[in-house]
Amino acid sequence: METIDFDRVTLTPGMRVLDVGCGEGRHVHAAALENVAEVVGLDLERESLAAARDDYEEYIAGETDVPVTFLSGDALRLPFEDGAFDIVCCTEVLEHIPDYEAAVDELRRVCAPGGTLAVSVPRAGPERICWALSDEYHEVEGGHVRIFDREELRAAIERRGFR
Repeated sequence: METIDFDRVTLTPGMRVLDVGCGEGRHVHAAALENVAEVVGLDLERESLAAARDDYEEYIAGETDVPVTFLSGDALRLPFEDGAFDIVCCTEVLEHIPDYEAAVDELRRVCAPGGTLAVSVPRAGPERICWALSDEYHEVEGGHVRIFDREELRAAIERRGFR
């Protein structure tokens, strides 16, 4: 399921798109089908990257000429130059990162001036239910370490110059 609606984000032929925490590539694949210059998917988990790459090759590659790259990397140390991407996506990731504000700083750093940051996190209500039902849900390595309040996340992003 895509949590970023690319119909609500202006994509033009010259744009570079980065998906931080791309997982198995759902947003990378969707962006590759748009008329953009390049799409990069980055994730910590090599198994997810392999699945994303395999699905891209099997289902998407023949449908687009957009160059797509999958890289292993960390949201706290993005291996890109400042302002390298016009669109930066980070979906269902920040709730896993203890210092999520440092991750947002990195997203800001690699987003071009005037670029777009598209972020999603789990809704607070359902997330609270999951936490109440299962300690394993949030106490495993790599699990969810916080429940975001919508305004808290919005304020953290806006403090970094996004609207």
